[in-house]
Amino acid sequence: MYTPHPQYAYGPAVRQEPPPIPGGVTAVRVLMFLGGCLGVLTALAVAVLLGAVMGMSPGEVSNLSDAQRVALEFMADEGMDPEVMAVVIGLFIGVPGVTGLASLFLSAAAGRRSRMWPVCIVLFQALLALGYLVNLLFLNLLALVPLALCVLKICLVCGPRARAYYAS
Repeated sequence: MYTPHPQYAYGPAVRQEPPPIPGGVTAVRVLMFLGGCLGVLTALAVAVLLGAVMGMSPGEVSNLSDAQRVALEFMADEGMDPEVMAVVIGLFIGVPGVTGLASLFLSAAAGRRSRMWPVCIVLFQALLALGYLVNLLFLNLLALVPLALCVLKICLVCGPRARAYYAS
């Protein structure tokens, strides 16, 4: 009589399903998505508002050289240094726009199981928290809310359930 080899006596190994996404990870993803949308919308609103202040409507601008010409004329009329104004406008539009897009990307990628995503999220939130701390140094008390949210997101991503989820 034939006896099966002990290695194959029990049949194939049962495949285990990965654990579901923990609530903390879902909360971080939702908060990052909402913050990213808010950042992108803020950048767009600032761009439209600056265009309205300078007397441009989005339908009038056929290319960026027209907008640049109108902006330079406006700054010359107001007595502003164009280089300084370009930096200020870039900061008011670029910072919320870039951080908003990065937050949207990370919120979409945070559902994937990889040890890389929680590290990226923690680094990104720590960078944002440093920016909000600088705002607090300038007595901007409104920075307390996003600073608290950054700390909350870092704590949720570093929690034991989130670590187990990303390790699986």
